[in-house]
Amino acid sequence: MNTDPKLNRTGGDPPRRVAAAVMDSEPAKYRMLPVWFFIGIILILYGIMIFAEGLYDLGHPPGTILEELHPAIWWGIFMAVVGVIFTLKNRRPA
Repeated sequence: MNTDPKLNRTGGDPPRRVAAAVMDSEPAKYRMLPVWFFIGIILILYGIMIFAEGLYDLGHPPGTILEELHPAIWWGIFMAVVGVIFTLKNRRPA
C-alpha cells in the first residue's frame, strides 16, 4: 500500500516549474548593519540629552549630594563618546 502523497497525484499534467536564471556579473554587496551601530546612535542621542540636562543643572542646582561633581555632564560625555565609538566601529564600509 503506497501512502506517499507525491505518488498519488492523478490526472492532468505535472505542475509547471518556473525558474528565472538571472546571473549578475558581480554579486550584490548588501550587508546588514549590526545592532551595535544603532545602539551607538541611541547612546549618542542619550549622551547629548543628559549632557544638556547637566548644563541646565549648572544654572539651576538640584540640591543633591555631590552636586558639585556634576555627574550628568560627565555621564553625558561618556555615553556620547562610547556611542561614537560603537557607531564608527560598526558602520557600513565605504
